[in-house]
Amino acid sequence: MSRIAQKILFTLPTAGAASLLVAMTAFAEPLAVNKLVDISPIDANGSLSIDPKKAETKVKVAESSIKAEAPLAPAVAKNEAISPDAIEIKPGDWQYDALKSLATKYDCSSDSLSGQAISRDTFVDGLNSCLKKVEPILAKNSDRVSAEELDTLGRLTQEFRAELSNIDTRVEKVQQRTALAQTSQFSTTTKLKGEVIVGFNTVLAGGAPGSNATVANRARLLLESTFNGKDRLFTRLTANNGGDYGNFKNGPSNSEANQTYFGGNNAVGLDWLAYQFPIGSGSVYVGAYNGIHSDYAETHSTYLQDFTGGSGAISFLAEENPIYKVGGGTGVGVAIPLGSGGFLDSVNLSYFAGTTANSPANGNGFLAGRNSYLAQVNFKPSDKFDFGLTYVNAYHNGGGIYDFGGGGAVVGSLATGPASIGGPGYNNSNSYGLSASFKPSDSLNINGYITKTSATTVANANRDILTYGIGLAFPKVGQPGNLLGFFIGQAPTVTNDAALASSAYHLEGFYKYKVNDNISITPGLIYLTNPNQVLTNSTGALLGTVRTTFTF
Repeated sequence: MSRIAQKILFTLPTAGAASLLVAMTAFAEPLAVNKLVDISPIDANGSLSIDPKKAETKVKVAESSIKAEAPLAPAVAKNEAISPDAIEIKPGDWQYDALKSLATKYDCSSDSLSGQAISRDTFVDGLNSCLKKVEPILAKNSDRVSAEELDTLGRLTQEFRAELSNIDTRVEKVQQRTALAQTSQFSTTTKLKGEVIVGFNTVLAGGAPGSNATVANRARLLLESTFNGKDRLFTRLTANNGGDYGNFKNGPSNSEANQTYFGGNNAVGLDWLAYQFPIGSGSVYVGAYNGIHSDYAETHSTYLQDFTGGSGAISFLAEENPIYKVGGGTGVGVAIPLGSGGFLDSVNLSYFAGTTANSPANGNGFLAGRNSYLAQVNFKPSDKFDFGLTYVNAYHNGGGIYDFGGGGAVVGSLATGPASIGGPGYNNSNSYGLSASFKPSDSLNINGYITKTSATTVANANRDILTYGIGLAFPKVGQPGNLLGFFIGQAPTVTNDAALASSAYHLEGFYKYKVNDNISITPGLIYLTNPNQVLTNSTGALLGTVRTTFTF
C-alpha cells in the first residue's frame, strides 16, 4: 500500500478510518474483528475506544456491499498471467467510474479519464494523483470527504496496492539520485562541458610535392555559469594545433578549406569570455574576449552550424555566411524580438572592437583599432522558412576581411586576407548579405547565403568580393544523431582583378556518424577549383578528412 493511502487511513476520524480499513481489508480476504485493534484510538485510561460488536457489524455490512459489486476478472482474481486486454480499465468498469467521480469532485487525474480504455499503470497514476489531493483535505477537515468516498478510496487502494507501492519506490530512487547529484555535482551555479576533436587530414589530389598528411587536435573545457537562472557567463579554455591540409600546386595553402577547429599551438589558454543576459523580451551579449557575431545573431544555418565546430559542417565556409566572420573580439551585441508569429521576427545590432581592444598602443584600443558594426533584420514567414538581411561595416587596420577580429584570415582566397599571407591588406569594408534556411521536412534542411563586399586596401585600391553557397542537410540518416551534409559555393573571392581567377568554387560532402551520445566520427571530402584564385591551377585540389569528436 502506498504511503499516501496509509496517511489517509491514519488521518481519518475513528468511525471513518475503521470503515475505510474494513472495506479495504474485506475486499482482499475475510476480516477478523481484532484487525481493527491496530488503528483504533485509545482512550484516556489506555483502553480501546472501539466496540468489537460494532466493528463486527461494520465488517458484515462491508462484506455484503462488496459481494454486490461485479467480481474481478478471473485472471486478476487468481493472480494468473494477464493479457494486455485484461489489464485495461474501461469506461463502465466500477474502478474507472469510481475514480472518474472522485476526479470530477477533487479535480485530479481528469486528463487520463477521457472516455477511453487505459492501462493499469495509467489508472494508478491517476489514483495516486487523487490520493495526493484528498490527503490534505482529510488533514484539515475530514467531514468534506463522505463515507462513500472513503470506502471507494479504500477499495481502490487495496486493489492497486502493488502498483502504488511501485510509485513510492520510484520516487525514493529519484530522491536518492537527486541527493547524490547534489552532493557530487561540480557546482550549483556552473556546468562543466568538454569537447575533444582529433582529425586526420590530407591533400588527395592537386597537392604540391612534399605535402604530407597531418593529424591535428583541439581540446576545450567550457564553464557555463548562471547567477539568476536566466543569464549565462561563458568561460572557455582551449588548446589546439590544427594547421592546414598542406600546400597546393602553384601556391601555398590558404583559408578556403580551413576546418572549424584549425589553429593554435597546443598551449592552453583562455579562448572565450562572454556574458549574456535578458532585458525584457530581448537579450544582451557582452563579448569580453573572442566574441563573434554568430554568438548573438541568428545565422539562419540550421544543422550545418553547431556552434562548437565538432558536429556540423567540416569547413568554416560551409557552416555559415562568411559575413558573420567580418570582425569580432570585444564588444556588445543585442537581439531584439519584434513580436511573435509575425513576418518580421527580430533585429540584431552590435559593435565589436578587434582582439587588440585591450592595447593602448597607437592603432589599437576599443575605438581606435580594428572594429566592426553589424545590423541585421530577421524574417520568419513560416515555421519552415526564415531569412535575414545583414550589413557589416568594418575597419581592418591592414588586416584581412573575414578575420573574427584578429586581423588574419578565417575563410577566403589569399587575395582577401592580410598582406602577411599574400593579400593586399585592407583598411575598410562594407558587406551586404542574405542568409536563409528552409526546412521542407524533418529529414531535409536547405541553407543558402550570398554576400557582396566592397573594400579598400591599404594601397587605396578598390576590391569587389563575392561569396555565396547552398547547403543540404539530411539529419537522422541511418539513426538519430547522424547528419549527412553537402555544400557547394564560392569562398570570398576578388572579382575585379584580371590577374586573378574570377571564381574559386568549393564543393563539400560529409557524413557525421553518431557512435554514441559522446562520440561521433565524420569523414568528409572537399574539392576546390582554382585554389588561391590562380588562373593556371585549373586541376583544382581534392582534400580528405576524418574528424572524431568526443563530448562530455
